[in-house]
Amino acid sequence: MSRGRIQIHIFLAAFLFFNTHAISYASTFVQPANGVEDFIVQVVAHVQETPASITLEWSTQQNAVSYEVYRKEPSSTSWGTNIAMLLAPASSFTDTTVRVGKIYEYQVVKHNTVSSVPIKAYGYVYSGIAVPAVEYRGKVLLLVDDTMMAPLQVELEQHVADLEGDGWEVITQTVSRNATPYEVKGIIHSQYVADPLNMRTVMLFGHIPVAYSGNMAPDGHTDHRGAWPADTYYADMDGVWTDVQVNNTTSSYAHNHNIPGDGKFDQSYISQDVELSIGRVDLANMTAFSPRTEVDLLRSYLQREHAYRNKLITIPQRAIISDSFGTYSNEGLAQNAWKLFPSLVGGANVTIASSPLSSVLTQASYQWVYGSGSGSFVAANSVGSTADFAANDMKGVFYLTFGSYFGDWNVPNNFLRAPLASGDGLTNVWIGRPQFFFQHMALGEPIGTSIKLSQNNKGTYLSTGNGPRRVHLALMGDPTLRQHIIAPPTNPAASNSKGTVHIVWNGSADPVDGYYVYRKSEKDTIFRKISPLVSSTSYVDTISPGKYVYMIRAVRLENTASGTFYNQSTGIQFPYTFSNIYIVPTLNAGKDRSIKNNSEISFDPILKNPSHIFLPNVNWKVISGTGKVSFSTTNSLSTRAKFSGVGDYVLEVIVYGNTTRIKDTVNVTVTRAKFPLIVPVEELAVSSDELSQ
Repeated sequence: MSRGRIQIHIFLAAFLFFNTHAISYASTFVQPANGVEDFIVQVVAHVQETPASITLEWSTQQNAVSYEVYRKEPSSTSWGTNIAMLLAPASSFTDTTVRVGKIYEYQVVKHNTVSSVPIKAYGYVYSGIAVPAVEYRGKVLLLVDDTMMAPLQVELEQHVADLEGDGWEVITQTVSRNATPYEVKGIIHSQYVADPLNMRTVMLFGHIPVAYSGNMAPDGHTDHRGAWPADTYYADMDGVWTDVQVNNTTSSYAHNHNIPGDGKFDQSYISQDVELSIGRVDLANMTAFSPRTEVDLLRSYLQREHAYRNKLITIPQRAIISDSFGTYSNEGLAQNAWKLFPSLVGGANVTIASSPLSSVLTQASYQWVYGSGSGSFVAANSVGSTADFAANDMKGVFYLTFGSYFGDWNVPNNFLRAPLASGDGLTNVWIGRPQFFFQHMALGEPIGTSIKLSQNNKGTYLSTGNGPRRVHLALMGDPTLRQHIIAPPTNPAASNSKGTVHIVWNGSADPVDGYYVYRKSEKDTIFRKISPLVSSTSYVDTISPGKYVYMIRAVRLENTASGTFYNQSTGIQFPYTFSNIYIVPTLNAGKDRSIKNNSEISFDPILKNPSHIFLPNVNWKVISGTGKVSFSTTNSLSTRAKFSGVGDYVLEVIVYGNTTRIKDTVNVTVTRAKFPLIVPVEELAVSSDELSQ
């Protein structure tokens, strides 16, 4: 068969496939104005439960020739063969071979022809339909600089409660800021080997000793070549790390010098996949924020994170991009912001900064922020400086930034760490060399999941940019943070209800589908869900006597630009000691009474120790006595009764409350009413003679 006939057959197959499987949507994508569109595919997903389907939709560009669609399991590192091949201007594909409750990851490959040169571009989306809520996220090691434990005890305890409230099992340990990286890793490694299946995340809090490694200059500056900070050393449990080969002191900065035996490692690339997701909150030597001290800055970070997790502040789900490099060096340094932000917040919610990014962020809030520009250790042109963050409250949460020098973050007043020190900032990543991939957060994954997969990326996600798997890839901030936040329930309380625990709370300020109730005993290390989805704001638990902690989480089906998943709020906790020894309520129906028949009498019984009776209902009845008695009763204890017959009566009152039933009696004597004397008519008759006298 000739080459031309082969091309015709491919065209027809693709045309038929597109016309039978593609669906058009009117979604809006922000278009880069600097040539980056040839490096990216912006993808979002629309899902349907019945019949189950996931429709991918992407932005179109004039240089596109065709598209390939791939799908894989989240745990797989290989895409296999494509599931669709479509000719431009195709802009969507519907996958009907999906199941509700399951996660799928998609790759869309765009084949471009730019100036007669073929170029491939890539887009990613992490999708699913009604994915179940995550109850248990695993263990997180909160490793705290020992100088910060005492002054920040209250905030750290609150932080642990917030982590537990998101499904984490928290292990807290302290470490000296004067320890060696080897000693720090020993602590982490011992926790990992004790439970490798569940130990998943490490949060370094305070000035934890910094490991250095490599002989590299990721920012491209030869005067900056040498060892860079390498938190990947702490995340890698079985890789090779040596200190015998690199001998380089050419950097203009002494902290980059690396010679054998100096405690700085040789490796520029990780030799094995890292096992743990890791992030660091280190605000030491940030003197630009004076008079605020390191303790002040760390306290503020924990307080702001608590406010974010519990929706005490509201951040719009939108993103902003300030891209100063465009297609510089044919890298498309900002490509992951352009192609991933639509899947995280929706294409219509991504905007381009029209002025210096720092100026925009003082006026409006954004959940995701990208900024790049020529940089120094303390600034990035067109983005801002550490001094800007010290002087203003910047209104961004998850930052992605790129520029020269400041990716080497363990220097005073470093710009990569600046967003964590003020405003709403909680994370920052030096991105572009290489790229990071955050699509997993669209379905509720913590940012640490994306950091770990990006650090381990070895051809799974493309385009990677310069230097995948280099040891300098790091997250500034808490790796357990998630994107989608629901306001938690408030004011929980519990009481003993004759052998059961009656739990009540105030509902979430957000629309929700219901609530889950969790519980742990003194012996438990994790909370366990004990309720089905509760649509009301109360729950009754049957347990044995003991000390417990309860937790309540709001839940709803979250609809995102990538799919739907059941999302939960941070759990609100409260302790409760349950005992089967309690004071039984007593009832005094009232004193014995005496009334006339055809009269009404009011009874106001007294209920003592009613602590576990809720919304009592009252029922009166006649135990003995003749005649008719009518009762007029409300849901309060007060009752009125009317008697129509004489005699002695015994009345019983029963009070019902939850599972409680108590009763008492009262005696009533009814006597005949006294009426005026009736004189016979004949005795009132008067003769005419008497009247005439």
